Amino acid sequence: MEAQIEYEMEQNNKVLLPKLYRVWKTLNKMMEDRGYIIEENYSQISYQDWLLKNNNKSTLNGIFYKKVGENIVRLYFEYLEGLKLIANDIGSFFSKMKDAKADSGIIVISGILSSQAKQKLADINIELQVECFNISELMVNITEHAYVPKHILLTEEEKKELMKRYRIKESQLPKILHNDPVAKYLGLKRGDVVKIIRSSETAGKYVTYRITV
Repeated sequence: MEAQIEYEMEQNNKVLLPKLYRVWKTLNKMMEDRGYIIEENYSQISYQDWLLKNNNKSTLNGIFYKKVGENIVRLYFEYLEGLKLIANDIGSFFSKMKDAKADSGIIVISGILSSQAKQKLADINIELQVECFNISELMVNITEHAYVPKHILLTEEEKKELMKRYRIKESQLPKILHNDPVAKYLGLKRGDVVKIIRSSETAGKYVTYRITV
């Protein structure tokens, strides 16, 4: 019986580990695009080197840093394994996040959240921002797709200047949903404005702006 369990775990790892490697690379690029400091050249690390680095374990966690003004902010991320996660799983993640002195967090899951886990996550988000991604959302970097235009988050100053330049109110801007795949990738919050640059056969580039709702 023990041998059977070990065999099944080994087979599961063979399927899961390549997925986690791809998620790890996408996470690094995503955090880099959000302005976090990336300390290693993740694009050059092979799957085999990553396995050695990860001790061949189906785990994925760590901390990203970035400077905001005079402060250093931290984001803690972790892959939570399980077909159905419960409130205790989210609570455990939150404890690790606090131990890491993180200001925000990202949970990666391959299963689903129970109703209690969803409520626990909602409760945490009252205090700190914690995002949840399914593993399938991070196996491919959506921003590298040929048909996805460049999205650039405007600073508050740039946003104010945009409103002033065109003499418009926020409510007059076209909208992008906060759970849009690119909005999730960039970590957009309600009220954030993105500049979207599309290719145009006639104009070369076509620029629009959208506000997150």
